[in-house]
Amino acid sequence: MRKWGFLFLLPIFCIGCTQEKPEEPLSWQITFFSLGAKVQFENPTPIKQVTAYNSDGTVVAQLDFPVQPRQTESLYFEWQEEETYRFEATILSGKVFIETVTAPFKYARGNFEIAIPYGAAMRSEKQRQMGGNQKALLLQGSVMTATVIVTNGNVPATFDIELCIPSSLDINHTLAGWETVTTDEQTCLSTTDVFKVASEVWYRELKINIPHFPTSPTNTTDIQSISGIVRWTTADGETWEQKAEVQLRVASVPEIVEHISIASIDMPTDAVGIVDTRQRENAIYHPRPLFSWLETQQTDEYTPISYQTVRINNTGEDTIHVVVSSINRDVITGKAVPFLAPPDAVNAGTDRSISFASLPGGELTSISLPIYFHPQLAEAGEYEREIVVKIWGSDTTVLSAKRPLHTIVPNRQALYVSGLAIFASCIGLVVLLRFHRQFFTRFSTKQLIVIALFGTTIFVAVVVPSTLFLNLIRVIFGPVSVLITGLINETLYYALLTALLIYIYGTPRENAERGHSHIKGGVILIVSAVRLLLGGVTFGLFTPMTIIYTGTSILLLETGFLLVRRRGLLAWALVLGICDAIAVYVDFQLSILFYRLFFADWYVWLRIFVEGFAYTFIGVLLGARLGRGLWRVAD
Repeated sequence: MRKWGFLFLLPIFCIGCTQEKPEEPLSWQITFFSLGAKVQFENPTPIKQVTAYNSDGTVVAQLDFPVQPRQTESLYFEWQEEETYRFEATILSGKVFIETVTAPFKYARGNFEIAIPYGAAMRSEKQRQMGGNQKALLLQGSVMTATVIVTNGNVPATFDIELCIPSSLDINHTLAGWETVTTDEQTCLSTTDVFKVASEVWYRELKINIPHFPTSPTNTTDIQSISGIVRWTTADGETWEQKAEVQLRVASVPEIVEHISIASIDMPTDAVGIVDTRQRENAIYHPRPLFSWLETQQTDEYTPISYQTVRINNTGEDTIHVVVSSINRDVITGKAVPFLAPPDAVNAGTDRSISFASLPGGELTSISLPIYFHPQLAEAGEYEREIVVKIWGSDTTVLSAKRPLHTIVPNRQALYVSGLAIFASCIGLVVLLRFHRQFFTRFSTKQLIVIALFGTTIFVAVVVPSTLFLNLIRVIFGPVSVLITGLINETLYYALLTALLIYIYGTPRENAERGHSHIKGGVILIVSAVRLLLGGVTFGLFTPMTIIYTGTSILLLETGFLLVRRRGLLAWALVLGICDAIAVYVDFQLSILFYRLFFADWYVWLRIFVEGFAYTFIGVLLGARLGRGLWRVAD
């Protein structure tokens, strides 16, 4: 007994000794702005309080959160440049996360930047934390533009600038007004200019040729740098200076390709790269009206209809500057699609969406490319997006990828077919209700009982198994499950229906021998009505779409049987198969209209030809044998 008691207590001991799951570290970033600091949380976190301390340990700002904070919160306080501040975030469990950040320099006396290429002077937060170890990786044989930007401070001043470039780099031409001093190691350019107003901006551009080297640099000794110094002098004789440096390394195409790769290409997204999961992937939806004369003209052709975001991963240590472009082509001809091309004023008639980007080392960079749409020329169909990544300053392609692009318009065909089916079903229902007495007097009591029994048999043998096991079969076999369910829904159903038709009317040959030249219809209608009512009462299968589909199927089958009632069984099988294939097609259109579903073309044709026609054809031939026996017994 003690042994069994120990076994019962063992799970409790195991639970008590189980180690608690450690809390994940808080992922957050802090950036300074003119009125304080912004705290950005990368993931939703139950934070209770955020406090900021200066270098003396004094609280300068504090935020309490009674509810979960937003992704970005602001702390307002007056910070001092180059002072280190400590930020503490307290979560609900009481654990404190600490982040230390140094306030940036405000550059009240001006600013000096060197960018290769232009726009690459600004560094990301991760780069600033790395202390400037990031280097620009330039391609051999390319042409780059070095942009020198000097911004004035608060007072007019005269400034002297000196720029030194390694001798291994070739300058296309010397700018006017610059003095050049060349040595074996570097070429230094210098000039003087005047700032007349505060915050004035002065800039110059230098075209630099990156030559081909016999061997590619492979170690840090091959790192080169472009450096510069600016000295300001005011009218009062006050002077100060600032220095700037850009490190770079020259590499070949294989070296660059080794470090970068396309991680993903998402569409549709917004301008910042957030995926819109509510829309279909790789698709543009054009909600055109039913009639062309109701369509309004596009008012702003310069506004993108959507964006695609190319995410490029740089596993190296150096920053790589690239040009990412995308062009939309016709899949068959390979030509650019005019209604998906950017306006001429946007990209100078290149038919491409272009974006310049810097890929910091060790980071995943998202580049958003706009997609434009001109509905006046639009055609629904499947197109192709070709994404190309080139090194900035070169025409060499280092990465490329292709993705599909679907242009979707409202399915007018579904609207027309569904509207016709609804109209025909309503007319048929009205006629049946108006002449229901005359309709039922066409059958004897015995025939009505037999038809009702067959309808019940069809419900038990076809509807019940299909309803109970349909979802399970779909889970196991996926879209090809129609090949299995069709054996019950179509083959067995039409075998029983054909047997009933032969039992009531007889075969065409026997009718001719007995002189039955006139055959009244309505058997298919009564059987379908019994099947629909039993399914609705038992399983709740009584929806507007089911009623419309059943009404359409009755009209098609009754009309088809009326046309071939005096012909052979092969004609019965052929015509009823065609009628059921049309009914399956109508079912697809109803699903598209009512439930906004999309179907692959191969799946549509599979159901129409196999489930709709082939299984019905086989079912009619199989039911003929059973029907002959029943008819002879009844006769």
